[in-house]
Amino acid sequence: MKNLKNSKPGTLTFEGSYTATLFSKEIAASLEGVLRKNYFGPLNTHSVGFVQASVDGRGWTNTMWTRDAGVFLRELIHWGYFGHACMTAECLIDYVEKNEEGFNCFPEHFIRGEKGSGSELDGTGAIIISFVLLCERLASDNSTRQKICDFLFQPSSPLQFILKTLKEQPFVPGSGEFGGGCGIDGLYYNVVQNGLCRTALLAGSRLAIICGEATLAKNYKSAAEQLEKNMLVHFVDDNNSWIWCLDIPTLKPDETIIKHYINDGFGGINGVAGMQSDVLGMKPEPADWMGFDISQNTFQQLFSFPLRKEQFEKYGIWTQFNQPPYHLMVSPSYGHGYALMCMLLFDEPEMTGRALDFLALATYQPTTGYVVNRETPYWFYERYFSPDLPNPETWGESCGALNLVCVAEPLKVSRLVAGIDDTDINNMVLIPRLPPGWTGYKATQWPICTSDGVVYVDIYWNQSGDAIQIKLKTYDNKVIPKLTLYYGNKKDRKSKTIVQVSSLDMKL
Repeated sequence: MKNLKNSKPGTLTFEGSYTATLFSKEIAASLEGVLRKNYFGPLNTHSVGFVQASVDGRGWTNTMWTRDAGVFLRELIHWGYFGHACMTAECLIDYVEKNEEGFNCFPEHFIRGEKGSGSELDGTGAIIISFVLLCERLASDNSTRQKICDFLFQPSSPLQFILKTLKEQPFVPGSGEFGGGCGIDGLYYNVVQNGLCRTALLAGSRLAIICGEATLAKNYKSAAEQLEKNMLVHFVDDNNSWIWCLDIPTLKPDETIIKHYINDGFGGINGVAGMQSDVLGMKPEPADWMGFDISQNTFQQLFSFPLRKEQFEKYGIWTQFNQPPYHLMVSPSYGHGYALMCMLLFDEPEMTGRALDFLALATYQPTTGYVVNRETPYWFYERYFSPDLPNPETWGESCGALNLVCVAEPLKVSRLVAGIDDTDINNMVLIPRLPPGWTGYKATQWPICTSDGVVYVDIYWNQSGDAIQIKLKTYDNKVIPKLTLYYGNKKDRKSKTIVQVSSLDMKL
């Protein structure tokens, strides 16, 4: 699948309201924009597969942030851009070098044309997860698949670096955005980074089993289980919510760091829940999901902050911080995006509807006075503001339109709304979570990972009142071994399982 012609990208469109239609256009246009402007394809003389964080000379143009690259790679895979995904995976492997401790571990970001290394386990975790997702979908003799497996299972693998770290410390330390916080110096134990490393270990264990690496699979799973135990002991506060970060020597929160304006109320902490779905699926089960109730409490604690609750009820905006100067802004990634993931996974349709309305409308028409330079009003951008913000014209764009992570996470949100879940290769799941007024969606040529390889399907889901119609048809007469449909609300959810599906037209 090195050739782009071998990719069969899927499409996803929602129906039933102005916002549903608008959001569909924004998803499609932003993905197209990134592939055209951020992505360095095979016609480039070097750095093929490199995906830059920003475009048009704005901040971080010509850099590839490993967290951003990891989550965008995830979306390339789920939407069926396997050719692009293979090139990005190989680019990441070619760019990374051994760090001071002798492991191929990723830095915070790469500069295009320059190799590097580091100990940025947040970005590394996101990349590992996407590498596993890609390998599960590639043929066993695919050269990129073999390259990834060699990379992940070698002695200098980033998974081995995580294992080594956890043998010496209870958690993996980090700096910056998912250490002590953006712009805060020093190393800290961060709850999001450690949650992501746990999920990456579970993904690595899953791939190791497929590749016949039973010992590695056992080691990765054991490390994930111990990390989970440690997190549930040390990262939970008196209100049964997640603690953003811990001081390394004491394993206690430093209140000056926790209450720093860049951390106080920071929506990024919702990523503990949101990122688990990349490996554990779209139907959270408290028995399987680490700290399910803790993540719910964290979400509610954030929402109960008076200004955030007021702003959400007025405009549908999930403000990303508690304190000035960023108390009336949000990004569609770590702030609004993660909050939307939680609303969807926790089955909060009314909140989901309000938040999607804000995202779609504010993407198309930013807050009056705030200038976003872009080719089309359908592109997502980095900084969204409340209409109550004074003097929005004084704020700069920062990374601006097509900031990579600010496109990747809304793409994931759209998949959560549709509820197309192929996490379990033995059981495809459909669990749509349409907000009020959205009547359905169409997914065309959507790639489903099954035990028999990738199966492409067209899906049509429509609901009117209590009536639901589902149509599904595979390409090339391929068969989905097992399909489970979930429908209804969380208090009265029903399910229906069908085996050997190639065509389906039924009412629920």
